[in-house]
Amino acid sequence: MELIVFCFFGTYELYSNPYWHKKKTMNLYLFPAAPTNVGGYNIAVLADYKRLKPNENDVTVWNQDTLPNWVPRKNAHLFKPVSIKSMKAISRMMQGRFSQEFSEDELEFLKGQQFEEIFCDEVIFYRAIRKLYPEKKLTVRFHNLFFRILVRNQILKIKTDWRFEGKLRILSKLEKAIFEDENVQKVFITEEDALFYQAIMSKSDYEVWDFKPDMDLMEQNRKPIRIAHKLIWFGGLESHKTLSVKWLTEKVLPQIQTVHPDTELHLYGGGTKQFNSPARKVFGHGYYHGDGLPMRNEALYVNPDILGGGVKIKLLTYFNEGVPFISSPYGFEGYDKTLIDNTYCSVVEEANWTDYIIHYFNTYSK
Repeated sequence: MELIVFCFFGTYELYSNPYWHKKKTMNLYLFPAAPTNVGGYNIAVLADYKRLKPNENDVTVWNQDTLPNWVPRKNAHLFKPVSIKSMKAISRMMQGRFSQEFSEDELEFLKGQQFEEIFCDEVIFYRAIRKLYPEKKLTVRFHNLFFRILVRNQILKIKTDWRFEGKLRILSKLEKAIFEDENVQKVFITEEDALFYQAIMSKSDYEVWDFKPDMDLMEQNRKPIRIAHKLIWFGGLESHKTLSVKWLTEKVLPQIQTVHPDTELHLYGGGTKQFNSPARKVFGHGYYHGDGLPMRNEALYVNPDILGGGVKIKLLTYFNEGVPFISSPYGFEGYDKTLIDNTYCSVVEEANWTDYIIHYFNTYSK
């Protein structure tokens, strides 16, 4: 009995001694935007946040000064995004840096802290973190791959505005620096981006975090298609997206209207009011404030991306909502081609859009 008592107390001492417990590890996560369901970029950040699952011991850095209430504030450091017209943004661009790129000084408070893992959820954190942790293994997420877009644009000779041209060149240079860093695990958003990296660097130090629709939800929401002669663009307009909509309004729509004169194009999202022209049956509505998708049972949704880049989160919405849509091949990058059924999901080369939509209307119009 005495021996049993001795062992019991011995065991108690062993597990109560703090030096026998594993020391809690601490990770660093740096996010470029708030994790919300509003906007494709934010949705992608939300998906990464849910995958990574930072805990209360981890340190988070946000390029955002407002966060949803459910995001823990302990060990969270919030930064207000830099205005494109501010002196700070102008100074960075004059130095050949992206306006939102973080500096070493801004992240100086991290110096000396020991982290088990460091995850940069965007390239804008890479240079500053690499200076603070020159020997540390990093993981960097590419939400876009501007280097690939730059090469494509040089071949296709698509004229974009000077701001987008500058963004392509500045971020391509930064991406190439990350490519060359052998102490970085790369995380791409599409298989196409990953294969581009592999083709250039001949390395396998990467993984792909892509997006897949909810197949059950998709099948549940799909209804028999009986639409009017209506097309819908759903999303904001910036940089080369404006060129895509111009192509749609000036090249495609007029040809469709020669066969179906009542065809309307409705545009929803930031910057769409600039295209408002009721005489041409083009309606720029601006931001959509309703629930779900506008005219979800009346129209064919369109994704006329003539340059590509990243992954179009709105297609994930179209899949899950069960609405029919047509996309260009570049606009469909990042999704499994087995999803293409030419009924609810059509992926068509730009040269064939007019004929395809006319045939679609003939088949599925009310």
